[in-house]
Amino acid sequence: MARSKNVKRGEQISVRSGAGGYVAAALAVMFLAALVSHIGYAVAAVAVCVSAWITVAVLAFRDRVVADGRFITRTGLMPRFASLFTGRRLRLRLCQIEQVETMAVQRFKRGGSVFYAYRTTLRGRNAAFTVPSNRGGYGRMINAIFPKLADDVLDNRSIELRDHFTERQLVRRRAAASGIPRGDVLEGTFRSKRPVRERRSESMAVPIEPDPDKAAGLRKLANELRVAGFLVQSLETFRRAILLQPQNGWLLFEFGRCMLSFAASERDNALERRAFAIMRLAEQRAGADADLLSRLGESYFHAGNWRRAAIVFRRSVETVGVTFRAVRGQAEIALREGKFAHVIHNFSTAQSLTEMPALKRWANTEIEYFSRLNADEEYMELEISRLNLIDTLQRLSASTLKIAVAGLFVILGGTIIEEPTAADLGWAISTISLIVWIGAKTFCGILSSRIPIDTVTE
Repeated sequence: MARSKNVKRGEQISVRSGAGGYVAAALAVMFLAALVSHIGYAVAAVAVCVSAWITVAVLAFRDRVVADGRFITRTGLMPRFASLFTGRRLRLRLCQIEQVETMAVQRFKRGGSVFYAYRTTLRGRNAAFTVPSNRGGYGRMINAIFPKLADDVLDNRSIELRDHFTERQLVRRRAAASGIPRGDVLEGTFRSKRPVRERRSESMAVPIEPDPDKAAGLRKLANELRVAGFLVQSLETFRRAILLQPQNGWLLFEFGRCMLSFAASERDNALERRAFAIMRLAEQRAGADADLLSRLGESYFHAGNWRRAAIVFRRSVETVGVTFRAVRGQAEIALREGKFAHVIHNFSTAQSLTEMPALKRWANTEIEYFSRLNADEEYMELEISRLNLIDTLQRLSASTLKIAVAGLFVILGGTIIEEPTAADLGWAISTISLIVWIGAKTFCGILSSRIPIDTVTE
């Protein structure tokens, strides 16, 4: 992970898009080449295989997301070809970005450290750009874009990346300089089964004088450790900071989010309950901080605790007043409950609260979409059919891929035992399954966009 503080104005920052689709295409062509070789055209098979890998490598290398300080652009031949079917735009002004969402995928775990792969998606005006963190330039890309966007555009994790994304080696050195033990030394510390009251009394046995400056430094380090994946060290750093500022709601909130990440990596329900308990304590310390309450609600929602999320969003509105983030959260809760009238009302309120043209446009789009769903049964049936079809195609693609792999084992077994009939059956199974898989993935991409509202006349 790299972070640059010196992004020059107008400088182009380029990040290669994810290569998953290109690798899948190359493997499919290799299977085709193997099939051609099987039926007796070995030279043609080699030519197909070599040319396919060269073509795919060139296409993947030229498929990039480019930011120049004003625009974000997707380059490459395949995105241009796909846009003919999906209608997706390939160029967007930064001021037109409506939503930024970041997903964290655990790639592997070692000791108390988790190696995350982040995938950031920027959306606006029928355009979507996905930037993976396992590509060079990711840190410079988000450092060039995120500070120019309002907090209401960014989700929780994107805000954290904007503020705390730092090179792993640098974070490790800072932790060592601050006297934070290594993760393997601390591992097991936060899995203690002793009562929380007992651990708290031990921690407070020696009175500690509040030190806001030291607590702020520890909080910054703890967040950097968390984003970099050093979860156990991050938890210990948060613990030390909280001893200095036990009433700091933001500190408790970030500690709870770190504990949630640790619980997910350990698949430990007891740790998850402790994380929610810490976040409940952050609620008590939040007071009239609308930003903290909204961020807490979002964290509950994305963690699957929808009941608590609804309570926090409602408390934010009742005690602080309506804010864009709070009413957007209430709209998402209402959508999950199928209350379209509430969804429309909350998005209308959100639209009136923001002065940003991009967010106003996004809220208006949601209002029009859900109003049409609520008023037009024919349009709702079409949308439900589209979503059901996407779900069916996704399950079909997963099943056919497994069948294609099984067919490869049949081919291998038939070849080993020298049974041509079994091998031919395997080739037929894998070929048909692969064709169906390609078709399902293609149609999923085509159907991913909503049906235009004006498609069905009232």
